[in-house]
Amino acid sequence: FVDPEVLALVRSKVELVRAAPADARRHGSLSLVYSANDLWSVAQGEFAIAAELEPRNALWRYHRAIALREAGDVEAARALLAGAAAELPNVAGVQQRLGSWALELGDHATAEAALQRALASMPEQPDVLVGLANVRIAREDWAGALEYAQRALKKEPGFKPARYASGLALRGLGRGAEAESELTAGVG
Repeated sequence: FVDPEVLALVRSKVELVRAAPADARRHGSLSLVYSANDLWSVAQGEFAIAAELEPRNALWRYHRAIALREAGDVEAARALLAGAAAELPNVAGVQQRLGSWALELGDHATAEAALQRALASMPEQPDVLVGLANVRIAREDWAGALEYAQRALKKEPGFKPARYASGLALRGLGRGAEAESELTAGVG
């Protein structure tokens, strides 16, 4: 079921695309509407058209990677994201997503490198710091993980992912009582 307002918005965006089929931005705009409404398969198709029409704009490939992953094509999404991230080394959000995906897949070196690039663009950003803490946790570098988690908590004291990462690091360091408190505060 698609909400009638969403359907009306899609129709208006489709009309704009039909009026100017060679306009990458119109295809991209339609794709964003599809994405916002979890219509990932059609979104990735429109992002592919936008990328073909405007091949120098790596953001179309980046957005297509997200849509592909959400549609279930993880391998194609990862390859496309890696290419887009190489073209966009100073775009923190792209680097952060690459780092997060790499960490999920156990590629700690890629994850850390991408997250460090994100941190360089957005110093002391809590999400990025937690990502780096999680890389250190995966490597069982408990002291390094705690340092990143504490930096995130200094910036945003109630940030649950940072509290949870802090708890995992403390547990790894053998500081059980402190760990339990942080883990409990970081749940959810």
